[in-house]
Amino acid sequence: MKSKGTETNKIARKVVTRTTTLQVELNSSRLLSPLALMFIAVPLPTVSIDRVVAILIDEKALATKPLVILDVRPEEQFVKGHIIGAEHYPRFLLCREHYETESMKRVGTQGTLTVCGQIYGAGQVVSTFRDRGHNAVLLKGDLDSWRCKYPEGLLTTANDKSIKLELSKLAAQLAINRKPAFERAGFLKATTSSINRNKVREEMRQRSQTNKRRAWR
Repeated sequence: MKSKGTETNKIARKVVTRTTTLQVELNSSRLLSPLALMFIAVPLPTVSIDRVVAILIDEKALATKPLVILDVRPEEQFVKGHIIGAEHYPRFLLCREHYETESMKRVGTQGTLTVCGQIYGAGQVVSTFRDRGHNAVLLKGDLDSWRCKYPEGLLTTANDKSIKLELSKLAAQLAINRKPAFERAGFLKATTSSINRNKVREEMRQRSQTNKRRAWR
């Protein structure tokens, strides 16, 4: 039979071993904490398309705090469609000494750089801009989601190279997008039907003009 003294010694050794292990773990965590903090991701400031539209239609606000929209998507995507007034910004420019565009120089650090192209590394661009002293934010969403909310007056298309925002249309659409979802759904359905009817009328008008221009045989 084992003596009580032997069992007591074993228990004591276990307690000492466990205490030492805890001390090592605590000391290790203290040593690694500063290093671990370096890898904690800091959330980037973001902005919604509704907020951007609200700023774009407020000319007085733009005069005091200008806004530049930089699109970092591939150029072929940018050409197919983008926010009217946005500037294509290739990411490789960040590696250059003179990385600022003329628009960026014009607004300086007082304005806001709104970067879009979330799945194409826009977050990295925003982070770099902020490290260099710019007030940069990430525009949430993509072209399809923006077009869904603002079908008219905000975006260019392959066939429509508009260079000027249609502020009145944007203001009307913004007012609708700010409504509760159940109200917005009914309005958007009616608006879509109206847009489709207008397209049909325009196609019929163009066909009529084409038929009139055909030569007699």
